[in-house]
Amino acid sequence: SDRDKSLLVVKNRLGIEGGSMLVDQDSILIYFKVDKIAQKVSVNDGRLTSLNELASVNMLDLLSFSLTEKSVREVYESEENYLLRLNTNGGATISKKEGVISSIKQPPSAGLPYSEIYYESYGELEGYILPRKITIFSNDGASKVLFQLRSLEVNTDELSLTIDIPSNIIIDRL
Repeated sequence: SDRDKSLLVVKNRLGIEGGSMLVDQDSILIYFKVDKIAQKVSVNDGRLTSLNELASVNMLDLLSFSLTEKSVREVYESEENYLLRLNTNGGATISKKEGVISSIKQPPSAGLPYSEIYYESYGELEGYILPRKITIFSNDGASKVLFQLRSLEVNTDELSLTIDIPSNIIIDRL
């Protein structure tokens, strides 16, 4: 991912690639490798399904979810966590011990493509403290996406955010 695009590659547990999804500021390109189907939809039309809506979230925004002082309305404290009440009427939970975000919850009125995000199993990758597991629930709660971070390449010069679609496959524009 960079600030403008995210490439998601879907693999099974054996590491066999089944498809890819490239999200940019305007569109979502989905390639189902097994079915040999490619589709391109507008980001706005991507909200037709909850899964497309979840996929339209930029990966960098997920990995480094940013909270600003202006986005926080109130701060509460328990023995283990800080609970931040956000201006969107949502909330963020931050672990006191690790100093990391463990969850974000947003109401449907926030207009975001997700309702909840859970961050788990933080670890160090390439000098960055990042969650190894991210679970995202769609705005309507009907869909869920689970990301497991296994490797990280930072500021690589060879970042290729493209999908290699064979020339005999026609991209359907929806």
